[in-house]
Amino acid sequence: MNVTIRRMLTANRLSRLLYFAARQAYHTRRVARRAGRYFRNADEFKKALGAYGVAAQLDLRTADGHTITIRQNCGDAMTVAEIFLDDCYVRDLTLPPQPGHYRYRRLYRRLFLVRGEASQRAQSGRL
Repeated sequence: MNVTIRRMLTANRLSRLLYFAARQAYHTRRVARRAGRYFRNADEFKKALGAYGVAAQLDLRTADGHTITIRQNCGDAMTVAEIFLDDCYVRDLTLPPQPGHYRYRRLYRRLFLVRGEASQRAQSGRL
């Protein structure tokens, strides 16, 4: 938004309150629309967007089967939305079908390489 227009809208107390309320409502609706594509229980996520000060836990289930546990309040819901729905952190991230299996296979390969390098150093006397 243009800086001059923002200054005019936030110049006095009433217009500042209206501007920030409209901005908050826009962001909440935008996040609620995007949540339907990523979460299986998007209706519960939408309820969390409107809740303030609630400490109950909410399990969000993603479309690819992961579960994210958050407190059922607006702050946590907006944090999850910033990370997962706005795509700023996970823009080109694609997970393999079995992410745990992939991770252990990669860890085993790294350990095997390190162990192999250590045995080669021991044989050459460069320990």
